[in-house]
Amino acid sequence: VLEPFLDDTHLNHFKIQLSMHHATSNVNNKIWIFWDQEFQGSVLDSDEQQVTLELRHVEAAETFHISVIYAKCKPILRRPLWENLRLKSTTTHVPWCVIGDFNVIASIEEKIGGLPYQIHKSIDFLSMIEDCGLIDMGFYGPKYTWSNGRGPCAIVWKRLDRGMINDSWLTSFPATTITHLASSGSDHSPLLMEMHVRPKSSKKYFRFLNCWTDNPTFMPLVQAVWNTQIYGNPMWVFHQKAKILSSELSKWSRQEYGDIFQEAKDYEAKVKAAEELWAQTNSPTDREALHNLNAQYINHLKTEESVLKQKTQLHWFKDGDVNSKYFHSLIRGRRRKLFIHKIRNDDNEWIQGDECIGEAACEHFQNLFTDPGGIVREDLLSSISSIRSFQAKWYKDIPNLCLGSFPQSNSDGSALGNPGKIGAGIIIRDHNGNFIHAISSPLGTGTNNQAEVQAAHIGTGSKSVQLIHYQPVVLAYQMLILLGVYQLNIVSPSSPMSSLRPTPPFTALTSFRRPSVCSKSLMKLKEFQQHHTQLATNATTYASEWTVDIG
Repeated sequence: VLEPFLDDTHLNHFKIQLSMHHATSNVNNKIWIFWDQEFQGSVLDSDEQQVTLELRHVEAAETFHISVIYAKCKPILRRPLWENLRLKSTTTHVPWCVIGDFNVIASIEEKIGGLPYQIHKSIDFLSMIEDCGLIDMGFYGPKYTWSNGRGPCAIVWKRLDRGMINDSWLTSFPATTITHLASSGSDHSPLLMEMHVRPKSSKKYFRFLNCWTDNPTFMPLVQAVWNTQIYGNPMWVFHQKAKILSSELSKWSRQEYGDIFQEAKDYEAKVKAAEELWAQTNSPTDREALHNLNAQYINHLKTEESVLKQKTQLHWFKDGDVNSKYFHSLIRGRRRKLFIHKIRNDDNEWIQGDECIGEAACEHFQNLFTDPGGIVREDLLSSISSIRSFQAKWYKDIPNLCLGSFPQSNSDGSALGNPGKIGAGIIIRDHNGNFIHAISSPLGTGTNNQAEVQAAHIGTGSKSVQLIHYQPVVLAYQMLILLGVYQLNIVSPSSPMSSLRPTPPFTALTSFRRPSVCSKSLMKLKEFQQHHTQLATNATTYASEWTVDIG
């Protein structure tokens, strides 16, 4: 419990009320921790921003550390906490989890509303995560864990609460999950961390190993299996040969390689023993035996490296990197992502457990393939064909079409708050990316989406078209839905584009997002002087730097 707003005299009362057997708090009484008799626990460290416990499960006999965080609001006051966690990471050699309210976000995507977030405020936090080797566990449920609780025009949402784990935790508890629960009576959402025990699967599926192709006996085996006479239709023959080949390769791999990782360890021990023997006898025979063992050991290490690289699906590692702690943490991280911890069924209920998840998946696809289907919207199908015919007609009517000869209208909109005051900035360039014209326009009040769409409208308006003497205008913009809005008059009732004025026809050729430094600068100006030499020069520089050929 973080920030209980009660003094520690109430701690024992809540321990009894929650049916817990142990309780503790930090030095300023901002963090309360309760645990039951299934765990043996002791406090390792406590200060104003964290409490670190060592817990041991009585039955599982597994020991781990958990640090509960309640960080200060100001960045400078959080720095002692980050240094403390760095120190713990160097002295902790057991599974370690860091969980709580960090009062800082890790990326701009973890905030909506309010002023745009400046990521430099998170540098200390991100550096601590990297230095400690911590991994974010992710979450189920709502994306944000805190809100300021204000009205629609001033609401701000952030993900301030999270759980992070070290590499040892990934090894011991790979199926740990965190769920963001619904908030009640607090501006923060509670976090539910569950440590599941997954039964080991007894069935191993076939997997092709790239290192097999280096073995001289591999191709003869494949050729012998593929020359087997099997009768039937071609697809049946192919399926049966592939099935036989996978079975034969599995047997061959067990004979040729055995347990790849254990073989490398065994040969390492043999090399050490041979080195000690040669040091004692100084015999040429023992020296030759050592060299032979070394050669076999190196071959096993290369095989192990190939398998590990294939598991991580990474190709940028250099020789020796497979022995690093970081490399193996990547393997465990990828393995953890392969787990399906829980799944939500058609009734919006969460289902856990491999057996229950499997039954739910089978039921879903059975219903999917046996469902007679919904109503087919013939009007939507006709719209799709009309879009295709419109595009064909548009290209056909333009003689000597050359996409590179069209100007580009790069538009951007932004909101001061979401919603808030909005503005548009437009840069028009020729086919070489040279600056032609720029527009800055306030748009009143609205959201980011409304600002972007209205900026696109202005960028294709009649004033811009008359200025550059081109028709039609080709718009390079990331919202392909504009094509349907303007050409087919398909407007969703909830769409921010429903209040826009009609615009001259245009075609969205590409869909991408790119930096628009110049447009964003124009949006912040109260006035834009077209003939201002310095500003026009800057606009030309930025336009040349960021332009992308729409062809």
